[in-house]
Amino acid sequence: GYVGTEVTISGKNFVRSVEDIEVKFGETPATDIKLAEGGGALLVKVPVLTDFGATALSLSMQGAEIELGEDYSVFEVLSSPVITSVVTDDVFSEHAVRAGDVITIEGSGFKNSTLTSAVFNGQELDFTVESDTKITASVSADSEAGEGAVVLHFEGVGTQVASTGKLNMLKKGSDVSEYVLVNGKRPFVSVEGAASGHCTPTGWSFNYGSGNDGFYHDESLAGRPGEGLFMDADGGLLVIQTGWDRLSNKQNGKMWQAIELPKGTYDIVLNVAEVNVDAGGRKQAGFLIQKGGGEPSNLDGGKFQWEDNDGSIKASINLTEKGSCKNVRFSQEDVKIDYDGVSTLGFVVQFVNNKCVKVSSVEILLKE
Repeated sequence: GYVGTEVTISGKNFVRSVEDIEVKFGETPATDIKLAEGGGALLVKVPVLTDFGATALSLSMQGAEIELGEDYSVFEVLSSPVITSVVTDDVFSEHAVRAGDVITIEGSGFKNSTLTSAVFNGQELDFTVESDTKITASVSADSEAGEGAVVLHFEGVGTQVASTGKLNMLKKGSDVSEYVLVNGKRPFVSVEGAASGHCTPTGWSFNYGSGNDGFYHDESLAGRPGEGLFMDADGGLLVIQTGWDRLSNKQNGKMWQAIELPKGTYDIVLNVAEVNVDAGGRKQAGFLIQKGGGEPSNLDGGKFQWEDNDGSIKASINLTEKGSCKNVRFSQEDVKIDYDGVSTLGFVVQFVNNKCVKVSSVEILLKE
């Protein structure tokens, strides 16, 4: 039997109090002992053990050992099934899962007993026990969205077997940005390890330009301009700013990432803490997703219009169309990615004088 299995020891003249009874599996005493109704049997649960296989079984009453006989003095303790890993074949991540995906469950002891059910996020899985160390299962569309463990139930095993690793069930509306975007929402992480002030966000690239062109204007700071992120106690904000704190003008200042976004349809959401474009001069700011992984297209300085747009721009959001504002949610629905390979996701600004855009998160939501 397995750890947690209830074992019946039949006999007669048992003492009436279980406190006077001791049952040991090897050197480990059982802690769950009951007298069956009528007093003709003991009901004992196999305790937690570290060793498996043939184990000596002993019974004592009021300190006196009771002879069990050769046929009953050894108990075979079976190794309980154990899950060591759960992964999927989903395109976003081996820890993400969608309806129809295959989950591979690895571990041991899967054929020691009959697997009666496999459950994930409230729904049973259609499973196949491939071997003693591998189970495959397909995911139901009715499984609840969000993270959850895979739970197995085996015949004769007193406790459920659950994975320590969790899978994330993705459905329409699920945010997949964590699988394709680095450092895209609070709490942000800086290259410098800073906890406050202007610093460089990890995972983002910036363009250099002479004069007022580009995001930064010191070529020695390539990839590390000391701005693009403002850290604070709330987890920071992605910040593109000019004027204040002596930050330089940015004509076609660009901040972007090369991402691999699988084919599909998405809704893009930008949670923007602040846009300030009250001062005079150029004041255009945009967000885009563009085919290819290089530097984003330029933005016209006089109006919101992308230059050299040959159909490669798949998402375009005008961050200055509302003027100066705070705590605004910008979005674009039904963004179609119809190609394999790399995309560019990023921000482009035409800012002179005191201007800023501050972003708390970039969300990429599954549409279909």
